[in-house]
Amino acid sequence: KDGSGAEETEAISTARAEVVRLINAGELAPAAKAYRALADRFGDKPGAVTLSRRYQYDLANYLYSQSRFADAAYAYERFLDAYPKDSESPQIRLLLGIIAARELNDPVRAKALITEAEPLLDGEAKDRARAELANLG
Repeated sequence: KDGSGAEETEAISTARAEVVRLINAGELAPAAKAYRALADRFGDKPGAVTLSRRYQYDLANYLYSQSRFADAAYAYERFLDAYPKDSESPQIRLLLGIIAARELNDPVRAKALITEAEPLLDGEAKDRARAELANLG
């Protein structure tokens, strides 16, 4: 049994390293595919599918830019799980709320995320959060 735990840890490390290698190479489409495979295989393991802050953020933004909203939401969620106090987290919560409302048909989750983000936002982002909350009713 001990061997399988070590093998799994090694497999997770190898898979994450491959995602990072692809991002560094500027190969975001293959990186996204490798990340999806990592998530499918090890998504039930805490922390297994969380990359370093920059890579997690870059990959989530890439997925969003490709209109892969469910995958982007998953990657943004992992970012928030790992880096809840990050300076970008209020904007990510707002974006995730908008994705939940408009793309994933989850108004309850959308409202919770945007309500959490709104007090931490300012300027245009705060206005957008308030408008989204108004739309959600």
